[in-house]
Amino acid sequence: VNCNYKISAVIFYLFYCMFYFYTGAFGVESLAADVLLFFLAVLLGQIAGVVLFDIVVLKELPKVDYNWSGTQARALTASAILLFVSVFLDFYIFSAAKYAIDAHLGDAASGYFNVIFMPTSVINLAAGFVIRPYLTYLTDCWNAHRFSDFSKKLLTIMAVIGGLTVLAVGGTVVLGKPVLVLLEWLLGAAYSGKLTALWPAFVMIVLGGGFYAVLNLYYYALVILRKQKLIFGIYVV
Repeated sequence: VNCNYKISAVIFYLFYCMFYFYTGAFGVESLAADVLLFFLAVLLGQIAGVVLFDIVVLKELPKVDYNWSGTQARALTASAILLFVSVFLDFYIFSAAKYAIDAHLGDAASGYFNVIFMPTSVINLAAGFVIRPYLTYLTDCWNAHRFSDFSKKLLTIMAVIGGLTVLAVGGTVVLGKPVLVLLEWLLGAAYSGKLTALWPAFVMIVLGGGFYAVLNLYYYALVILRKQKLIFGIYVV
């Protein structure tokens, strides 16, 4: 189920990145109707995901208790509210650089940033493939007090993410300039030399994507440990 879910996520992010690239990097001004159609398609995709990976799966599980009460809802909200705020802060921190560039450096700089920032999203998506299939296993280990197994698996996942990051950074060092030259050619003569000058920043942003993937791993670990207050405090600081 998790594998199928992640495949659907890949398809979603593919179309998202295409939309992001053509409207951001190329400076294409989309009509309001086009933007509305895009978000409608995203909404329908999310609804389909809920049906396929939640409702259908629940029907196969025995003894599912569908009863609920206001007390349960309030308790669940109280236990999850800090995680909700933390996710909001995480998204804001992740996007803060783009917001600052949009506000102070203009459309051209924003377009350059969009181009060199896209691999970071790919790294995080790949890290999700590594992390999420093991969340149930990690939770079971912690609840069963198998702390040694929990730590070993956490370190193994971290090593895999580290390996993927090394490959991504190495690929950026070797192939980054040719790829940026190709993008300059696609964007037109006005962009000649503009993106290749950002190659060092390109490498650093890809490396930062690896660190962000490790951050996500330990975010999930802290969620398993039920350290909502600690997570919230980290993001606030």
